[in-house]
Amino acid sequence: MKSALQSTAVLGSALLVILLAYAPLWTECDNALPMAGEDAFKNYYTLAYYLQHNPAGLHFEGMNYPFGEHVIYTDNQPAVAMMLKAANAIVPLQTSLPLLMMLLVFISCALGAWAMSNTVKEGGLPLWLNGLLCIALVLLSPQLQRINGHYSLAYAGLIPVAFWLDHRVALKAGAGRWLALLSFLFILAFVHPYFLVMVTGVLILGHFAQHFLQRQKWTHYLKSLLLLIVPMLAFQILMALTDGIADRPANPYGFLVYKAAIESVFLPIGLPYFSFVTGTLSEYLQPSEEGFFYLGVSSILAAGLMIFIRIRKRTLLMQEADALNTQTFIYARTLGALPVLLLAMGIPFVIHPLEEFLPALGPLRQFRGIGRFVFVVYFALGLNLLWYVSLQFKQWRASGQAKALIIPGILTALLVFEAWSYRQQLLDTNLNQMAELQVPDLELNAASYQCIYPLPYFHIGSETFRTKANQSILRKSLELSMASGLPLNAVQMSRTSLSQTIAQFDLSTMVDGQPGVLDHYDMERPVLVVHVEGEPLSENDQRIVDHAQAVGEWNGLQLYAFSPEQLMIIASENRLAALPKIIPATQDSVLIDTVDSIGKEAPQDEFFFIGFGGANAPRDRANVHTLRRSAQNNLFKILPTGYLDAQESYVISFWIDASQPQSMNTQLLISESKDDESLQYNLFEVTDRIISIQEEWALIEIPFERQRVGSDLKLILYRDGEDIDVFLDDLMVRRPGSEVRLEHDWVNINNRFFEPSGGENVPLPGN
Repeated sequence: MKSALQSTAVLGSALLVILLAYAPLWTECDNALPMAGEDAFKNYYTLAYYLQHNPAGLHFEGMNYPFGEHVIYTDNQPAVAMMLKAANAIVPLQTSLPLLMMLLVFISCALGAWAMSNTVKEGGLPLWLNGLLCIALVLLSPQLQRINGHYSLAYAGLIPVAFWLDHRVALKAGAGRWLALLSFLFILAFVHPYFLVMVTGVLILGHFAQHFLQRQKWTHYLKSLLLLIVPMLAFQILMALTDGIADRPANPYGFLVYKAAIESVFLPIGLPYFSFVTGTLSEYLQPSEEGFFYLGVSSILAAGLMIFIRIRKRTLLMQEADALNTQTFIYARTLGALPVLLLAMGIPFVIHPLEEFLPALGPLRQFRGIGRFVFVVYFALGLNLLWYVSLQFKQWRASGQAKALIIPGILTALLVFEAWSYRQQLLDTNLNQMAELQVPDLELNAASYQCIYPLPYFHIGSETFRTKANQSILRKSLELSMASGLPLNAVQMSRTSLSQTIAQFDLSTMVDGQPGVLDHYDMERPVLVVHVEGEPLSENDQRIVDHAQAVGEWNGLQLYAFSPEQLMIIASENRLAALPKIIPATQDSVLIDTVDSIGKEAPQDEFFFIGFGGANAPRDRANVHTLRRSAQNNLFKILPTGYLDAQESYVISFWIDASQPQSMNTQLLISESKDDESLQYNLFEVTDRIISIQEEWALIEIPFERQRVGSDLKLILYRDGEDIDVFLDDLMVRRPGSEVRLEHDWVNINNRFFEPSGGENVPLPGN
């Protein structure tokens, strides 16, 4: 009874302190949300849309119409979304969702403090000190940085609860306790898959360390491994049964970019009291790309002291007959967390040439934000801090010497000080980033439309293939989707199918022929085209607006009704408008006899074209040029000597195989040099230069201003990370505005081949 009262007191006190500490934040969340970056509003939207409009289940319909997406890849906190959707059927929650999201985060923090308190309660700390340390540890959690965007990762209490359940298993491994632990790990995947992977990894290593300390047989290692991987296997099986997509990006870019830096782990970079050091040493400090991964000075010192004590007392290993106690449990989990900390910092893969072994990590590379693995290390070391302070208090009680309180007193004071400083930094940052939600009533019969088509069109769904971010249309179209219940054919997610991505780009960069994605549309039902007034549009987007029927305005958006059949009209107009330009041949329309290499009859200052496999050859990997993309900057000479060597503007264009994984996540560098003197580098992202998509090939077009007559132009394909082959075809260099006619019976317009669906060449009139 006494233990239950103490646990209740810790839980209640923790919740009260945390809510009061962050009152300025959650009390402003009625109509607003803390936001940072392009993911923030999307992560709110996916939860809000699921709650209000989406059918229950694992399929999300709000974006990527007509395909939709699996909820796991939307970052909508599926476990939370399903719970709130069930509650919403009883009590409407959508109007107070921002407040609920913040409160759930802080409730999880209180549960985390309660779980840590219960894990170390046999240490004998006074209840008030136990609670103070646990609350301070939760308040300093690096996870709380995520409340401004990656909301599902901000639940700072989930990892301590997993450790508490593991502690119960370690002390008495009954079937019920194992079931509780494994079930909780499985549920973690449906808050965010990172939780399942990082917690399972530390628990497995912690169990291995425990068996090693106890000098146990190999069968104990095998049992722990087989049991602890059950939730991960169950999750993989469920995903295989419910997600039919086979071409998601397998190796998202940034594995060694979004790691935790040594500085951000061991130094309080970003905390107010450390700002003078950060300013002085800014050129030497390189914190993580993703920000705050600090372990806390108290936890770092306590871990070092505990390991030193074990070495000094020669108690690194236990006797096989010794019973496992909480001290050894915590020590083992601390040791198990250390390899995970190294991985979070990219070690050993940051050491050249060990980066070449990254592919050996297999599916783990899907978790590109490995810096987040510090979250679980933080709480493993936090439990160690709690236990170390407990040991020091025991020593004081046994000896009665006040000096025994010096170290625990210093560690406690440092922890509380840093937690409060961190709280202030979070408030200062997020209170300035509160974004009001704008979802006014929509005076439009949304049921008449099948989806929303935003312009400028955005597709930020595949890590390797995306448009430029446009915050204005992104946010407003998501707000319209929430207000109307209509899905977006645009995408702002993370692991969208590559083939679906190409299909969506085909729609938005249409040049000729019917985009394949229209096979999934209702051709009799209009789409709702929306455009932010004043935003510039591409030629194709503008044609859509020109052919659409204006139906009103909403929240700064111009609304239009547009029939999918009109896309075919636009495609036909594109082709008809292009053909007259090259008939008959003029000074700017050059007739060439050979398309495999240089036009023999064409002046050398008009254009250069090389078809590699030939212009009539199928555009496949057997008939194209293969260029190795690597960090070693492999060069490809664009022009032979004597061609287009004037000092003027040119356009460089070529096709690239978009279906090759990672190829569209390539940086293009156009290098100009002469006589070993480097004149200029122009850097582009492939996806920023897409002109058209045809049958999984993307046309890339780059304007270029030549600096010197007769200089050499070279193309460099580059990206940090794994080397890959990139496939190029039909390279052309020409003057801006010029048109090129190939052979006598088909045309090339700015390197765009116009072919009917049957693959035959388009005949010119009169031939």
